[in-house]
Amino acid sequence: MCACYQVKVIGFDLDYTLVSYTTEVQSHVYDLAKQKLLCDHAFPTSLKNCSFDVDFAIRGLSVDPTHGLLLKLSNSQRVGASSAYRGKRPVSSLELKQLYGPSRHIPIGQLETLRPLHDKYAIAKACLIADAIEHFEKR
Repeated sequence: MCACYQVKVIGFDLDYTLVSYTTEVQSHVYDLAKQKLLCDHAFPTSLKNCSFDVDFAIRGLSVDPTHGLLLKLSNSQRVGASSAYRGKRPVSSLELKQLYGPSRHIPIGQLETLRPLHDKYAIAKACLIADAIEHFEKR
């Protein structure tokens, strides 16, 4: 049985003055989003065993839904050689070259396919995305 919450309004504290984004808050956000996936989007119940990993995600990541990766881009739109993950598994330089070419550069026209996770609100989301990718990769 799902214990889902009914959310009518979501507000953002863009300057971080109202909420301190502690590990506990991030973990709570992660758990609520996970419940939403389980209850409303029929994700496998085995995903409920996943939990927020405070050491995994950083601000400034992007999701590449085409390749199923979490990655960090440089200011010149290059995929970082040591900051690309499929689930929580680092992606090798060889695989990055195969996906993005030798320079690992993403042309400006393809940037719109990425989903940015650039602020503190997105850290829990990045962890949940990584856990979901990892879950499906293992199965």
